[in-house]
Amino acid sequence: MIQQMQKTLGQQYESLAFNFCKAATIVLITQKYALPIASGLAAIFYFLTVIAGQKETRCWLRFPLLIGVFWASVCGASIYLMLHKGP
Repeated sequence: MIQQMQKTLGQQYESLAFNFCKAATIVLITQKYALPIASGLAAIFYFLTVIAGQKETRCWLRFPLLIGVFWASVCGASIYLMLHKGP
């Protein structure tokens, strides 16, 4: 049986910092297109998660299909708003 190890407070902070570091790197590379790219990729990977048979995630929404639909909606809305700016 595999035992789960408790993370120290420093390890927990490092985990959060690493996640924000990844997000900041994506924003740095993609700049104003960061939201549609990141949300589109998140949707694709959550849909692939469902296809692979995964039923739950660590995300607070829990269900990969629901999360995929949410991020696909965010991606679509952000692309729409980028293309249809007011006069």
